[in-house]
Formats: sequence, structure tokens, C-alpha cells
Amino acid sequence: MSDFKVGARIKRIEPATPAISGRLAGIRFEPPPKVWFEDAHLEDVDFSRLKIDFFVAADSTFDRCDFNRSLIVGSLSGAPGRAVFRDCVFDRANLRNAAPGNGRFERCSFDHAKLDGWNSWSAEFVDCRFAGPLRKVEFRGISPYEAAAQRRTATINGDSSSDRGRNEFRGNDFRDADLEQVEFIDGIDLDAQRLPDGPDYLRVDVRPETIDRVVAAAERSLPPDQREKFLFLVQRWLRPRHAGQAEVFTKRSDGFLFKTYIGLLEGLGDDQTH
Repeated sequence: MSDFKVGARIKRIEPATPAISGRLAGIRFEPPPKVWFEDAHLEDVDFSRLKIDFFVAADSTFDRCDFNRSLIVGSLSGAPGRAVFRDCVFDRANLRNAAPGNGRFERCSFDHAKLDGWNSWSAEFVDCRFAGPLRKVEFRGISPYEAAAQRRTATINGDSSSDRGRNEFRGNDFRDADLEQVEFIDGIDLDAQRLPDGPDYLRVDVRPETIDRVVAAAERSLPPDQREKFLFLVQRWLRPRHAGQAEVFTKRSDGFLFKTYIGLLEGLGDDQTH
């Protein structure tokens, strides 16, 4: 007979959150403590000013729903099923702890929404509007997992032209947004967006051949301590971070890497920052 003993005792089992399915239209939503949508279709539903401590949506669509000034924790779209938001309003919503997941957002408004720290790995945004401060937000043209798989395939086959698994990201309006440490990476087409203009912003050439020329300039002209730091950051961060991206859209800053890179690039005499 085994002398194995279980050291912990189960005191309470929380019931699973029941899924909300089917169609809801034209109502004021009154949420339970936890909200899970699955195979649901919501139209003109009012979520404004609500505090939802746990929100997950999968295989669901939200048309013209109002999340104005809401505070949401969870995932706006949970794998494997995608949630689609069309013509929804997220103005002044606090979404810092609500990951976009693999959601698709079409013609949605995020005016002065709190999106700080968003890692938009698998989400799609088409014709959306962003206004107000955006801090430490990452938009990707492809999920990092799919990007790594494609890089491995390209290494083996010598072909990096696949669009498999790309996130659609086009027509988005950032002209009234203040972008601080906001990145568009993994092949996002900057020309397909409406980006802020003015002297505070730059588009910087980061094609591999351009980086090579900047590195050569750094090796010729930087003092040893700066050169070592710069070359390390280029190799370990800049190259892998922006692989597949011809240009970086960035706000001017005193950060060592881009300040040094831009200075060296301008010293080459080419018009590759604008």
C-alpha cells in the first residue's frame, strides 16, 4: 500500500464562468463579475463606463458597441476563436490590462484610450482612429511566433516572401496621437497609415544594407566606449527587432541608440531620415 499523502486540501471550487452566446442588440449590458463571450453577436450594446474585472471574447462579433470610459481587464479576443469589433467606440476606455489578443478591429475609435503597455502581437487594425497619448505600444505586422517560423523557413529555403499569418494593419489614423515609444514592426506598411507629422517625428531607414553602412561609419568615427555599446545594441536589438521593416517611425529622443544611429546616418550625406 502506498504511503503517499496529499499535503494540500481543496477548500473551494469556483464554478466555471458561463459563456454568453447568441445575439444581443440595443441593450445596456449589465455584466456579471466575469464575462465570457463565445459564438455571440452583439449589436449596439452599451458597455460604457462599466468596470469588468474579467473579459474574454472568442468566435464573436461586436458591431457598433460602446465601450466609452469603460475599464476592462482580460483579453478582448481570446484564442483560438477570434473576436471582431466593427465601428466600436473605445474612447477614454482603460484597456491597459485588456490585451487585444488575436482580435480584429475595423473602423473603431480609440480617442484618448489608455493602451499603455499593449503588445499587439496577433491583432489586426483596419481604418481605426487613435488620438491622445499612446505609451509603450507595440503593433506588429505578424505575430513574433509566426515571424520566427518564417525566418527559419527563409534560412532553410532562401525565400522570405511568404505572407502566411500576417496581421492586416492599414488605414489607421494616428495624426492626433502623441506616440511615445510606439513601434510599428514586422513589416507594417507605414505608407498605409496616417501618421503624425512635424519635427518631433522621424522615419528612419533600417534596411540591412543601410545598417551595414551605419555600422561601418561607427567603426570609423565613434570613440571606443561608444562604438562598443553602439555595435552591441545594433547587433542584439536593432537588427532582429526591425528585420523585415524598411523604415522605423519614431519620435525624436535622447536615447543613445537611435540618436547615435541617426547622427551617423545623416553624416553619410544621404537623405534617409525624414
